[in-house]
Amino acid sequence: MHASNFNLYVIELNSTDIATDDDIRSGMVTWVKLFKATTWEEIDMITKDNPSFESTAESIFISNADKNVVKRCREREDFYLEQEAREKEMAKLKQTIAEKNSTIAEKDALLQKYIEQFGELK
Repeated sequence: MHASNFNLYVIELNSTDIATDDDIRSGMVTWVKLFKATTWEEIDMITKDNPSFESTAESIFISNADKNVVKRCREREDFYLEQEAREKEMAKLKQTIAEKNSTIAEKDALLQKYIEQFGELK
């Protein structure tokens, strides 16, 4: 396939301090920060502010990382996601238990009222 509308841009990675407002608005400066990042923490901070960069950051990480490190990092991330899901489920179950305990307490009080009013069944 041939396209006549092909543009190639060169990004000067050392000149972000002279970026124009248009460069900042277009996201060019963010791309520069992403490519200049030297640690995973820097990349992570950039993607936290710009969710659209997450897949790019993951691709950079995967292409530069040892397969075993990538596997361990993914397992760790999966663990945290599963732990979060378990904690949410546990909170729901605790809420359900609290509601049921409240219902039981109300019924116990009602039963006690009937016992006081009519006496115990024999």
